[in-house]
Amino acid sequence: MPIEGRPEPTRPSHESEALQRVVVRQALAHLAPRDRSLLLARYWADLTQDQLARALDLPDGTAKVRLHRARARLRRELSDQ
Repeated sequence: MPIEGRPEPTRPSHESEALQRVVVRQALAHLAPRDRSLLLARYWADLTQDQLARALDLPDGTAKVRLHRARARLRRELSDQ
């Protein structure tokens, strides 16, 4: 399909982006502090998996499992909202 015939990509409105941020913050607030800390360190502070494990003084596998479980709990919180 030529480029001219393709639809323009759509972006979410500023209002919907703001609403998404509020929903995510509310979901994070419902998590246990340990889960919230893990998720914020990984995604807000942009720590790698290895950096996260070292920062928490945990074996890499333990950090991975805790992060996996925290993400699952966040998904549940988001689906409930």
